[in-house]
Amino acid sequence: MWGEKIIKRHLISSLILLVLLSFLISTVLPEAPARMEKVNAYFNKADSYLISHQYDMAISYYLKGINYADDKERPKIWDDLGYAFLKKRELEKAKAYLKVARSVRPENFNVYLYLAVVYILNNEIDIASAELKKIEENIYFDDSWIKLISDSELRREDGKKISKHEAERLIKEKGIYVQKTTQEKTLVPSVTIQIDAFNERNEGTFYFGQGIILKRREEFEKAEKKLLAALDAYYDEKEVRFQLWDLYLKTNQPVKAEEQMDVLKKLDFTFRETHEVKFRFHHRLKNHTNNLLQDLHERFLKELERGKIHQSINTLEKAFDIDEQSFVINHNLALLYFDIYELEKAEMYCARALWFKEDHLGSHDLMGNIYFHKRAYERALNEYKSILEIDEWNAHAHYNLGSVYHSLKDWFHAEQHWKKAIECEKRKEKIREEESSQEKGLKYSLTVRKRPISFLSHESLGKMYSDQRLVTKAIVEFENAIKLKPNESEPYLYLAKSYYKKGEEKKAVSCLEKYLYLGGKREKEARKLLDQIKKREERKPVG
Repeated sequence: MWGEKIIKRHLISSLILLVLLSFLISTVLPEAPARMEKVNAYFNKADSYLISHQYDMAISYYLKGINYADDKERPKIWDDLGYAFLKKRELEKAKAYLKVARSVRPENFNVYLYLAVVYILNNEIDIASAELKKIEENIYFDDSWIKLISDSELRREDGKKISKHEAERLIKEKGIYVQKTTQEKTLVPSVTIQIDAFNERNEGTFYFGQGIILKRREEFEKAEKKLLAALDAYYDEKEVRFQLWDLYLKTNQPVKAEEQMDVLKKLDFTFRETHEVKFRFHHRLKNHTNNLLQDLHERFLKELERGKIHQSINTLEKAFDIDEQSFVINHNLALLYFDIYELEKAEMYCARALWFKEDHLGSHDLMGNIYFHKRAYERALNEYKSILEIDEWNAHAHYNLGSVYHSLKDWFHAEQHWKKAIECEKRKEKIREEESSQEKGLKYSLTVRKRPISFLSHESLGKMYSDQRLVTKAIVEFENAIKLKPNESEPYLYLAKSYYKKGEEKKAVSCLEKYLYLGGKREKEARKLLDQIKKREERKPVG
């Protein structure tokens, strides 16, 4: 439907934004003291080795860095060390570092998972269960946490107040920590929302750990549910199905056991006499330096320039693992997923971007586009209106609002906003391809537009008037659109139809010929109308 046209970013616009929004902006820092240079150098090498699974080297460089780190820097790497030792199956050392990490940052629930894995591998089932219980009691993997925020004052982890609308954008986010307290003076409930308290990629690991504990306690029915939940969360299929096979044998369910065995054979699962439980889990770094991000960013740009969009997404997601709270990374991932029309992921990353930078016009615009394409029109309206609260003369926002209102069949407001969009562009004295902003001294662009907003607004008004059979008004709008973009083919076809309805066949023919000359895509439709006009002319009496 034409009424559903909305300003949309394309890959080229994403590329320009991404090039200009370079991670290099974050590397312009004052010269660090020699001690901090050593700390960053060691930790940066350690991070690189950790990412490449060279755990011995990672541990070596973390321990070297500790010698130069201060009290603020040391806590950043305790869980890195614990994770590295866990991957090496040096469980006692892993446990020691993870306990320190938990005491320093108890809100980092990834550490509870790592400790639970250590305890399961040590066959300390009750202690492992207690660690996972803390995750279960505090972390949300669905949107059920939204019930907790009604009638409460909402805050971010840093104490900054937020609106309910800002919080509800996070409905696609998993691993959310919601802490509810009551203010002493006012007795008003207060809710603190932390979105990165738990790595959501470890959701399946969490269910799998619960399943193993319940299975060893011989609570088989509960264990089955948790193992199936792990499977639904895309945890290691071979390992989960092996555990289910073993569970069904223990509970005398041969048919179900055979079903799991059939799948395992297709997965080329290797059986051994003894089978140790295998855990797969993910780890996120804390961005000690910018070198890793810079390297990944340069690689991702090269991939994007070559049109390898899925590879570029994979590279950016590795950068996300280093700095998950980067506005730039979240916003750019949202853009890329929107370009390939994976709206769920685009929505998740865009919500995160807005969480970290609520007043960013480009992210509001992108979120509005995402909601529009999902036909969540009321939400789209809220995002575009948020832009106008920051910049009331934003032509793009007015145009997009007009498109949303048109989809809602609210012709009055659609007309108002399209006209306002035209007024906004005139007020700014020249057609702007993009809204500009300033960040850390570097000017960058939000979007790139191939066609001016005024052109799109005149064209949209013309189509709406045509649908309402206001032919004369439609003609005025299509002619205005053509004045702005005389080589754009589409308005000529609509103008031809309007002239035809009005009985001005010669003008209709002229417009159709121009449309065909410009290579309009609806050639059959244009030629069919030309034939109708010719037949009408032939039927007219001579003289």
